[in-house]
Amino acid sequence: MSTHTTRTETKAKPDAVIDYTSNMSGVDQSDQLISYNPLHRKTVKWWKKLAFHLITLCVVQSHIILNKARQLQRKRPLQLECFMRKLCLALAKEGKALEEEPESEEGVPVPSTSGSELGRLTGRHFPVPCEENRKRGVCTVCYEKLKKSGADAKALKQSQKTYYKCGQCQKSLCVFPCFTDYHTKQDFTI
Repeated sequence: MSTHTTRTETKAKPDAVIDYTSNMSGVDQSDQLISYNPLHRKTVKWWKKLAFHLITLCVVQSHIILNKARQLQRKRPLQLECFMRKLCLALAKEGKALEEEPESEEGVPVPSTSGSELGRLTGRHFPVPCEENRKRGVCTVCYEKLKKSGADAKALKQSQKTYYKCGQCQKSLCVFPCFTDYHTKQDFTI
């Protein structure tokens, strides 16, 4: 038992209450901030309520962390409403940037670094058939392997032709094994 002094008298306070108060202050602060700006909506679906609560919880927790960092930098704390507004604007701006990415005819985003190592080895690459009116393309991997081995121009013309290409890179590739080699190996000519 611990003692707690008020203006008029001294009261005994159980250790459990003191422990709870000292350790639950962050949870109480989080619950209080959630109650100020609730995002929950009336819905019959329980998982929607849970999703909105978790989103709100993440926003509030990140706000608390941001204010602790600002406090260390000796800056004024940011109000939760202002933080939420800035977060929404940043997310909307990011979504708009994703919408403005150029797309190929198949609706697959074309990377801005087309042909670069980063674009080739990362991202979502799927084989798609070439357009019907387009002739077969020369497989990029087969062509580079023949070129590296020192084949003459006639052999290069006769390299493997394919009806498939990568939807993102727009490179003609044999479905197996060239497609996998091109998108997983740094040096695909080995």
